[in-house]
Amino acid sequence: MEELHHLLYTSIIAPGFGPGCVVDIVRVARSRNRALDITGVLVFDGWHFLQYVEGPRSSIAALTASLRKDPRHAGMAILLEGRAPGGRRFSDWSMGYATSGDDELLLRFGTERPAPPELMGAFSRLLLEVDMEP
Repeated sequence: MEELHHLLYTSIIAPGFGPGCVVDIVRVARSRNRALDITGVLVFDGWHFLQYVEGPRSSIAALTASLRKDPRHAGMAILLEGRAPGGRRFSDWSMGYATSGDDELLLRFGTERPAPPELMGAFSRLLLEVDMEP
């Protein structure tokens, strides 16, 4: 069994794409993630993405490569990646989805960039401020 890895990144919706494409992103991600044994959550505010995923190392690597090629994402910045200590955080969700009406919330998260030890705590606090749709 492969070691559990995780990835936390931010990006923005690419020019030429609108918020409507996110429905398709979530639908496809849920199916693909089940097949790859990936779980996680995507947060979107109409412009910025923040996504946390966890799964086998090879699956996370494949997903990262796919995200980098996805024309709907721009400015991808990896905040955290590597071995995921402590087990899965989102074991029940192939891809949870959350929205934020606060246009500054994800922007602050991406620009303030907490130090790695505080990243997951900051991410958990952020999830308390958004509308979750598992």
